[in-house]
Amino acid sequence: MKVPVYPSLFERVGLALSLAFCLAANADPATPSPSAPMEGKPSLPAIMAHTPGMQEVVKLAQAGVNKDVLVAFVNNSAASYQPSAEEIIYLNDLGVPDEVITAILKKAPVAPGPAYPPPPSPAPQNPQPSQPPPNATPAVANAPATPEASPVPAPSITPPRPAVGLDPPPKPVAPAQPPAEAVSPTFYKALQPYGAWVNLPDYGWSWQPAVAVSNPAWRPYGDNGQWLYTDSGWYWHSDYSWGWAPFHYGRWHRHSRYGWVWEPDNVWGPSWVSWRYAEGYCGWAPLPPAARFEAGVGLVYNGARVDAGFDFGLDDSFYMFVPAGHFCDPYPVRFALGFGDAGAIFRGSSVLNHYGFRGGVWYNEGFGRDRIAVAARVDIPLARIQESRSLIRPVATRGGVISVYRPRVEARGRFHHR
Repeated sequence: MKVPVYPSLFERVGLALSLAFCLAANADPATPSPSAPMEGKPSLPAIMAHTPGMQEVVKLAQAGVNKDVLVAFVNNSAASYQPSAEEIIYLNDLGVPDEVITAILKKAPVAPGPAYPPPPSPAPQNPQPSQPPPNATPAVANAPATPEASPVPAPSITPPRPAVGLDPPPKPVAPAQPPAEAVSPTFYKALQPYGAWVNLPDYGWSWQPAVAVSNPAWRPYGDNGQWLYTDSGWYWHSDYSWGWAPFHYGRWHRHSRYGWVWEPDNVWGPSWVSWRYAEGYCGWAPLPPAARFEAGVGLVYNGARVDAGFDFGLDDSFYMFVPAGHFCDPYPVRFALGFGDAGAIFRGSSVLNHYGFRGGVWYNEGFGRDRIAVAARVDIPLARIQESRSLIRPVATRGGVISVYRPRVEARGRFHHR
């Protein structure tokens, strides 16, 4: 979690993010319209409908405009930016670079403080009697006192504009309803504001986050999150508002035209990745849509049973490798090896998958906890997953509990688990 302060710019960002996350905790998804094609660009939250400057930034980000162009647009724009916490969170969820958000905050007008009259000068401690000037008229005894001047009324001060209140977080603007047999409304109405749905041959309806458009180097399970070890194995703790769904249901695949897209499924898991380990390095890659785990059967790929060492046809370009000592660090993409180094590590690595159902819940043990603890020379705490009935951000508490939103989703599309 990010923690910052006012008047510092970065503190303003952190404060806005923290407050918006709290506001978003009890948000109800918007109700979709009854019938319309599902494909299209993300809808703007209603709060942005009356903020032209922010609308333009969002449109440019959705179009894949690079960071430098966005920063230049904000700096040269005549628009007045007064982003709310909800808007900052939305920009972050779309993958708008931090440099752009910083430029927006720098242009946000700061209300000047109230102007108070200067305090009176203090009287001297030991005043000396003053001599009357020459030819001065002597004071007359019992003369009436000179009336005191009327006090000057205090200036009228307009109270400062309050910070973000307890209004509900931004909601999608009447998203279209997908075909009932294609995608669960639970996924559609929650994800539609943050990306685009597209009907792909051989895959069906899939979702692409806007961040994958604005940042072509983006990949799942890499940024805006970290790995936590739980009673269900390795859990991907995402900082994206939409992260509760695509990182814990369904499968990701890298499409030749669209890049990374997500295909929905109705089974929850702490993560859906394949693991590799080389001496001192951990690697993971999103499992493809054809990979499934069937109770009583085990791992299945394209309908055929496979063993735990199966590689699912994933080559080195699908894997992210980081030094084992940084595996549990936030935003592991910061430590990811370049393609050349990753390829060399990949060739010397081994698949270490360990999946299954435990207590009716899918678990993903991967290369376990002890191996990482030894390599990183740190203790890896165990967190217990606790189910939440409302959409809240998963945050590990001091007691080692993570509240996770994992609604029961009806099987739609190509996945039909029994």
